[in-house]
Amino acid sequence: MAAPELTAAQRRKLRLWRRMIVGCLVAAGVALFTEVVLLAWPGVSRGVRLTVGGIFVELAISAAVLGALGRCPACNAGFDASPQRVLPESCRQCGVLLASP
Repeated sequence: MAAPELTAAQRRKLRLWRRMIVGCLVAAGVALFTEVVLLAWPGVSRGVRLTVGGIFVELAISAAVLGALGRCPACNAGFDASPQRVLPESCRQCGVLLASP
């Protein structure tokens, strides 16, 4: 039996969730790079460094929370946490394919 597929609305919802996580991770990387540059730059105030460090922490936590709270758009089951991938190949409960072909 073939695995069920997502509807167009469900694919949009999944794409939005994935973009939010990737966006948070990319922005956290930019903030971390900026923090390293600011630490090496002489004369930068402590407040600026703390602000950029706080932005990095917030973005990293946001990506972790979004990843942990991810749900299948078809059946609303939680995703299994995988250290290798943001999104599993298929839903463990309903079997719908989640990975893009």
